[in-house]
Amino acid sequence: MAFETFSTITATLSQIYTALLADQRNMDAIELGAIPVVPNDSGKNVAWGVRFDGTKAVTYFAEGSDVQTSEYNKTTKTSAVLNFGNYRSPAEISDLAAILAADATGSPDELRQLVDVELRDSLLQITKQIAIDLYVGTGTDSISGNPNIVGFDGGAALATGTYAGLDRGTYSQWAGNVIGNSGVARPLTDDLLRQAEVAIFNAGGNPPNMILTTANVHRKYAGLFTPIQRVMTPGTMPTVLSMGTNDLFWSNMPIVRSARAPSGLLFMFNTAEVELVFPRTLIPVASVPTNPYVQRMGLDLKRQYTLPIVVQPLAQTGNNLKYNVYTYVQLRVKRPNAVAIISDISES
Repeated sequence: MAFETFSTITATLSQIYTALLADQRNMDAIELGAIPVVPNDSGKNVAWGVRFDGTKAVTYFAEGSDVQTSEYNKTTKTSAVLNFGNYRSPAEISDLAAILAADATGSPDELRQLVDVELRDSLLQITKQIAIDLYVGTGTDSISGNPNIVGFDGGAALATGTYAGLDRGTYSQWAGNVIGNSGVARPLTDDLLRQAEVAIFNAGGNPPNMILTTANVHRKYAGLFTPIQRVMTPGTMPTVLSMGTNDLFWSNMPIVRSARAPSGLLFMFNTAEVELVFPRTLIPVASVPTNPYVQRMGLDLKRQYTLPIVVQPLAQTGNNLKYNVYTYVQLRVKRPNAVAIISDISES
């Protein structure tokens, strides 16, 4: 009689798995921690007033002379308006799958809580897509034609074109600062970073305080200097390590690496002039927590919110569970000239 082996009994042995699912994806969206998130303060859309140079000037006058009609002048005041971007990632789970997953002893704990894990995946997908669109969104999705975010490189911080209804051909001070190289990749240098910082300062007066870029450009920056030469900020600044800065700063600005940033680009801006806006009634403001990161950084903000994403159970029309997971959000660049984009950076 043959003796018993593992191969003859394996099919009837129970299988127990480790408690957690091993996620193979990079779903980071650090941008939602680096850019202020605020409730809308302008009603049905994202709107803000802007002011440009007009006819106002200073007159040299003769002692005792009358004020002439031509001396009465003014600055140009107008409005910028954006609509919200609409984002959703619904989830549907059969009730049998949810029931049997919960009963499957020995399965990963996350899988046994199937509804929770599916909804969490929907939340991750939304935040990931928002992070992508913060850079390249054009306000209209190219496939569906539905509204999304107008991102930095999709219109908000470009040197030409129209943003929020205002044409940069008419309002030159509405232009972002784009430092390109005619499509030819070149190494990142300290001088390029200084060009971007100077362009922002000259255009608006407020120096930038945040840099977002790709992991490879972040790596190229790290290679510019020896560790002792890098600009490091002591005190509470290393708290931004959770955002992916990996201890790199330039001119007191954290250089935050992102898996969502477009290849070959670096974005420098002042966080007082850039914000993610959501409808105020999307969630009760009193229940939205403050973000301690901003408090530690000491950024010039009255309050920092987390982006509310709604999880709404839908009517059950059969033996399945349906949820709508959605949010409305828009990037408001109050002063495009407070943003600089360095393009054509070699990542190799």
